[in-house]
Amino acid sequence: MNILLSFAGDKTDMVEYFKKAVGNTGKVFANDYALKYALTQADGYFIISHECNNDYISVLTDYCKKNNISAIIPLSDFDLPVLSKNKQKLKSIGITATVSDEEAVEICIDRWKTYLFLKSINVNHPKSYIDLESVKKDINEKTLTFPLIMKPRIASKKFMEIYIETLEELELFYRKLKQNISKTSNFNEDKNIIIQENISGDEYAICLLNDLQGNFVTAVSLKKLQASNIKTYIAPIVDNKPFENLLKLFSSELKFISCIEINLCLNQAEDIIVTEINARFGKDYTFWQFAGTDFPKQIVDWLTGKPVSLENIYPVIGVKGSKDGVLPVIFNC
Repeated sequence: MNILLSFAGDKTDMVEYFKKAVGNTGKVFANDYALKYALTQADGYFIISHECNNDYISVLTDYCKKNNISAIIPLSDFDLPVLSKNKQKLKSIGITATVSDEEAVEICIDRWKTYLFLKSINVNHPKSYIDLESVKKDINEKTLTFPLIMKPRIASKKFMEIYIETLEELELFYRKLKQNISKTSNFNEDKNIIIQENISGDEYAICLLNDLQGNFVTAVSLKKLQASNIKTYIAPIVDNKPFENLLKLFSSELKFISCIEINLCLNQAEDIIVTEINARFGKDYTFWQFAGTDFPKQIVDWLTGKPVSLENIYPVIGVKGSKDGVLPVIFNC
């Protein structure tokens, strides 16, 4: 079968994994807003013009028909909402989009909705605000303390996150960030920034896998030993047991399709605090592939009518990986 990896970005590793999963039975295509190395490693690619955003589904379906593509697998947040909205339309012409329903997608890509969702299911989360005056009020009343994290409400803009330590920085960077994102945000100009308390503790990432009907299959975890806000550099694979109840809750409440990746902290009191949810393969997936999982192969198997294979879904606990943006390395200490 032929598949399309939409908005492949810099995920050359994912292109390689899916090419291996498809093997000689098909081809892997990719797209993005600009030509990137990952696209050149696919069997074919096309560039999405910003001018064609309103006609994206038409452009996408035309390309899929031309290349006999029967499945679309999103690798970024950019087209998740439009793919989710048009999932049934795509299915009617023989194209399966492995994307969750609209509500689940919105919860993951809108950080404010993420906060409200976590609050509604009684999961610990950073205290969050979308109103600057409320932040200043709580700081003055000493119910909120610095440092704080300021970020765009849209989760895909991780590179814009700002660490805030004073009231002066809060005012200054709020105005600056508002200017930077207001032209591209889908939200009201005054509500496109989220401000959160800074959570300290051991950081983890967990990738959950549901089948194409939204049923829980497995989850894999890692501990971030060295990481920035946009990338993990060194991480060992760890056991899921401390998080098992949380993971099953997420699977049943979101009813997502394929993969989601959750970022969380374990603080000194060993409270689990969820900080972010991605409604697709995250950048940390490579570490689990290092350790023996093959979710791309499992998804391709499902798309071709095959059952779950245990070889695809379980990593080797304790494997430690390093990723520097050039070459991934596996090592054990």
